[in-house]
Amino acid sequence: MGSSSERSPFRTDRLVLVLIVGATLGMVVAGFGLLQATSAPSPSSSLTSSLAPTQTPVNVTVGPLSSATPISREFWGVDISAQGTANSTDGARLAATPVKVLRYPGGSLGERLNFSSNLIYSSNGKSVPANTSISDFIADCAAINCTSILQIPSEIDNTTTVDFLVNYVVETLHFQPTYWEIGDSPAGWTHLGVPWTEWNTAQATNITPLPFAYLVQNYTRAISAVDPAAHFLALGTGLFPPQFAKAWVTDLATIDGSALSGLTLHNYPDNSSAVPNTLNGFYSGLGSNVSIKQQVTHDRADILAACPNCTNLTVFVDEANAAQIPEFEPYMSTFNGSLFIAADAIQGLRLHLANLDWFCFDCNYTGAWETSAAHVQSQYYLFADVLDHLENQTVPTQVTGASHVLALTTYNSSGMALLVVNLNRSHAVKLNLSGAEFCSTPRLTESYWSSTTPLPVVSNRSVTGEPVLHPLSLALFVQGACSLHGPSEPNPGGSHAAAGTRTAPVPAQPQLSLRRASRSGRVGA
Repeated sequence: MGSSSERSPFRTDRLVLVLIVGATLGMVVAGFGLLQATSAPSPSSSLTSSLAPTQTPVNVTVGPLSSATPISREFWGVDISAQGTANSTDGARLAATPVKVLRYPGGSLGERLNFSSNLIYSSNGKSVPANTSISDFIADCAAINCTSILQIPSEIDNTTTVDFLVNYVVETLHFQPTYWEIGDSPAGWTHLGVPWTEWNTAQATNITPLPFAYLVQNYTRAISAVDPAAHFLALGTGLFPPQFAKAWVTDLATIDGSALSGLTLHNYPDNSSAVPNTLNGFYSGLGSNVSIKQQVTHDRADILAACPNCTNLTVFVDEANAAQIPEFEPYMSTFNGSLFIAADAIQGLRLHLANLDWFCFDCNYTGAWETSAAHVQSQYYLFADVLDHLENQTVPTQVTGASHVLALTTYNSSGMALLVVNLNRSHAVKLNLSGAEFCSTPRLTESYWSSTTPLPVVSNRSVTGEPVLHPLSLALFVQGACSLHGPSEPNPGGSHAAAGTRTAPVPAQPQLSLRRASRSGRVGA
């Protein structure tokens, strides 16, 4: 480690990146001949080293590094569905991502799964075996030393059954969940207080905010008697304007604020038939009044107003993706879905969320990371090949001049990573990295991804180059540290856990995926 008189590789004042916005999609495609799927990139050039069309300046301002904020170790998560297919590759695939939080049994199954019998009940009272049992989940959790969120059935409103299930998990399986979660979409319950075997489709017994808050109170007391080490989350619902389910949040904070570690929200910003069924409509949810930013901002304010002293009560977004409606299914499993998630993750990191869990690892959902046939889909590669290379602190990053460009800088003493997402369908962006104060050596590792490349393409480039992102694309620029003079470090929670000098990998030529050689089942491999 160098002396304090040595120059820091990253300037501690504000770092400025200059982006240039191009003209039209037609011009961009013409200028990006090497981005066509039929063209192989030159071994000596990166995929973003192309002539830019007509340009308009856009600024991205980064820093100061002294304002770097640690990313919660519990930030990155994914739902493990009981209806998914457990297999021997799950642990390794999860370990190749930044995920540290696993939620089980996922979505509405939290109200319908009996852990001890491994049966999932439907609205007609019939049951089927779960494909992924709680024992399978525990194995996945052990593979990554996970933080666990275990959903406890709440619609049945039966503390005797719940106590039995908690005892089964803690005493019989010897598993202590990090959190027990109470409630999944309670506003949509129709079988309140009815045993699973007596459910039928004609029932319409629901619950309202205040009774739900008292149900949560009863559950926390009953579970704590069986599991004194228990910690609790509650609510598990999507919140929509104009009130963002204020009554649910307020009553929970007022009645249960001291007993809970957090309130859980679900975010699917495109879940509205009013959103146009177009690609522009698909991306519009990121900036809409139901975006993750809007939901979290409103609910944080409601929690503070209802319980000013509840400093323990934070917001978990433990179920998130773009949409749950069929209109947008064609986009979810493609690169478009991954680009949406990259932008949503940037927003979540800017909000300094305690937790953001994606739906889901393996389930019957078009945005799943895997299908039941263990076929890995696009969103998985975003996490394994791009987001896993972010560092463990965020640095303030401002974008001005173009609302369609999102950028995020992450940092620790082992290096810096800059993620840039271009959501515009007709404008390219050109970045001048000279203001970023990346050290002159080593060279940057660039991971570039667009709809014209089946997977992120990795190359190395000069620090002084000017990368170009064509419409609907993303790029991650990573550089290892030259010397260590950044802010003091917490213990990293991500994959880059070892502090110290890191040399960024420098492949001999552009290649698909940083880890392609180490995994099977690759799309396009």
